[in-house]
Amino acid sequence: MNEQVRTKMLTDYSQLEFRGRSTCVKYKYDYNSVTVNLYFDAFDPHSYSLTMILNTERLFYFTTLNIMNTRIRKEYLPELPPAFLHKILVDNELDEFYKHMEEKILSMTPTPISYKKDNTFKRTIELNRDVDLPFLWHLRKMRMTDDTLEKLHERANISRKTLYDIQKRGFTLVRTDDIDKRKSLKLILGEYGITLS
Repeated sequence: MNEQVRTKMLTDYSQLEFRGRSTCVKYKYDYNSVTVNLYFDAFDPHSYSLTMILNTERLFYFTTLNIMNTRIRKEYLPELPPAFLHKILVDNELDEFYKHMEEKILSMTPTPISYKKDNTFKRTIELNRDVDLPFLWHLRKMRMTDDTLEKLHERANISRKTLYDIQKRGFTLVRTDDIDKRKSLKLILGEYGITLS
């Protein structure tokens, strides 16, 4: 996302009266008969959270996005069902979809919500147990795979150096869909003497 969009999202979030682990701002709009739900929070200043839920024809698609990724227009959406593809692709690209997303974020006033109380978020998580889990939880004593390292770098905006440090020490970063288990990256790493880079 471009810097102007990131700044707008951070400003929108900073204006919340209460900012806790379960609060966020939600941007909701329609794009070619697909409802786009974007959930953003800066609870963890070292790993912002941007979650996208698409729905159409009673189908839901869930993924996390990295707002620090300036190449977001080239970012593909893994395992996106065909029911969505024919509605959001233009010339086999997602560029227009992401461009429209940025324009909507810049022009909209988001809704302050709680992940716990948002029915779309809760139902999508409940129905899709194999989703890219949105919240950081803890380290597990198991060497992180290179594939997981790349996914976390791309989707959770964690630096490669930090992820290499975790991997080198024989750990992997565990994520969760349970907001009550959510922890900040600094807190998780601090328990093992790993510093952020």
